[in-house]
Amino acid sequence: VEGIDIILAIDLSGSMKAIDVPTDFRTYQELQRALEKGTIRERVEIAKDEIKKFVEKRPNDRIGLIAFAPMPYFACPPTLDHNFLYKRLEQFQAGMIGDSTGIAGPIASAVERLKNSEAKRKVIVLFTDGKNNVDARITPRQAAQLAKKFNIILYTVGIGTPNAYIIQDGIFGRQLVPLAHEFDEKILKEMAEITGGYYYAAKDAKGLEKTMNEINKLEKTTMEQPKFVNYRDIAFPFINAGIILLLISFFLGNTFLLKIP
Repeated sequence: VEGIDIILAIDLSGSMKAIDVPTDFRTYQELQRALEKGTIRERVEIAKDEIKKFVEKRPNDRIGLIAFAPMPYFACPPTLDHNFLYKRLEQFQAGMIGDSTGIAGPIASAVERLKNSEAKRKVIVLFTDGKNNVDARITPRQAAQLAKKFNIILYTVGIGTPNAYIIQDGIFGRQLVPLAHEFDEKILKEMAEITGGYYYAAKDAKGLEKTMNEINKLEKTTMEQPKFVNYRDIAFPFINAGIILLLISFFLGNTFLLKIP
């Protein structure tokens, strides 16, 4: 079968609540209709949907899940039980584990889990919409070097556009608050290139879908996996029943049902 070990690391900082508004929207009413229809959604919800689609296309891969903000949280180890992964993914909400963004931590955590894997191919995919603003023990570049040391490929995905807003409920009702664009494209590119991976920019749902499809096409390899089949032979009861019926027929034909010419 085709299969590799993959860990998906998704940013759950507060900025992932943002919605990226298309530049051709001119009025708040247009935006409101798009929000009601679900054609525009929070970054985190778009990312969750595309991650699920990605996993569905790779049934033979062991896939794990990390959520991160200031610190990484290992939500699901690499597993073939993708239903369990979906359940954990659905629980993710932006801001649930903090507001700041630490990029190095989830990479180091994923490397620690993957470094002893026997898979021929090991991959980390990092999704984030912000720059690293957490003072961790290692830098993002050092985390990428660590991945390279253990032959782990890193793909980085930058989510969002400068035209982003966060919806807040205030005393005057719902308001759109502009979100400062803090995207650090340079470091994401460097991290991916260190490991031989690629950086992708996903400005909206279509962009993220395209990104995940490209990664899906790139990552293919072959591995052997044992297959165990539990079976129970059910023929013998029917054979025995048939023999018994034949014996009864023979007995009756030579006794009670005997016909004398």
